[in-house]
Amino acid sequence: MDQNSDDENQQYKEVSQRLQLQKAQLNSLKSTLDIVTIQLQNQQQQFNILTELQNTIANLIQHLQSQPQVPPKPKKPPKPIVIQPGFNKDVVKEFSKKVYSFPNIYKLQKPENFDQ
Repeated sequence: MDQNSDDENQQYKEVSQRLQLQKAQLNSLKSTLDIVTIQLQNQQQQFNILTELQNTIANLIQHLQSQPQVPPKPKKPPKPIVIQPGFNKDVVKEFSKKVYSFPNIYKLQKPENFDQ
């Protein structure tokens, strides 16, 4: 009798362990199913948004096509820049003075201010 009782206890333990394993697997599958369901709902929302956007674009195209076509105004060519070949030499000298004249503080005088 003791052997039968031990066998029954062992079988009960094995069945209990299998049931616990199956319960964990079912919980995992339920969790996966919940995740997939949420993803499908999100995809459905995105699909609805894309469908609405597609309809809006189609309506906009239809509206624009029903408008009278106005040809664009032709662009005017840019005004030509005239370069005077005989530019006044005095003006050139004056510009050169302004470009190349620096206050004394910025002139290189000694090795001390070479890095300034």
